[in-house]
Amino acid sequence: MPLSESPAAVPVVFGTLALWSFAICRAAGAAERSATAPGPGGRPPYELAVAVAILATAMRPPLEALTIGVVCIALVAAAPADGRTGLLFDAVTRPTTLLVLALSTVGGRAELATIGVCCVAGFFAALVAVSRGAWIGLGDVKAIFALAAAFGAIEATLAVFVACCSGIATATIRPPAGDVRTLAFGPHLAVGACATLACGPYVERIWMHLT
Repeated sequence: MPLSESPAAVPVVFGTLALWSFAICRAAGAAERSATAPGPGGRPPYELAVAVAILATAMRPPLEALTIGVVCIALVAAAPADGRTGLLFDAVTRPTTLLVLALSTVGGRAELATIGVCCVAGFFAALVAVSRGAWIGLGDVKAIFALAAAFGAIEATLAVFVACCSGIATATIRPPAGDVRTLAFGPHLAVGACATLACGPYVERIWMHLT
């Protein structure tokens, strides 16, 4: 068994994801403070990010946990700032995408990542082009790019579907005030990614069995 898939790798994966949690939360916090200056910005969700690291380590094989955990943690870290500012910052999406692509290449998941990006991120990039950003923001597409590269086409589609359901439910229960017609999608992408992290393999097996 390769070391990257052995139980001995689990503590290393968790430690790496925990360090990533603090680093990307700090990056998200710094980006929000810069965007809202002179306001203080909000506190990044350090504890929730570490909880996602624990979930990833518990639910997935080590190398898969590392790749998928990176993007889930980043989305969780970015979600509060997106909810407050309506922005998914490049300071979060850019290093996340580069790290996911590197891990996918090293871990033999390059083909899975390529198909996911082409099918899922490509679709939303086309929506941006057609709507000129009216239907979905470029920051959301950058986040979906990283998500699709980490999860692959099937699980990324599930994650985005859950995110859309979460967004629709939120807009129905708590409609935007006044004439506001936009919805910060980052928090819902975080919900979809974490739900897929936990349940994706089971849903995928059921789907494969039915088809």
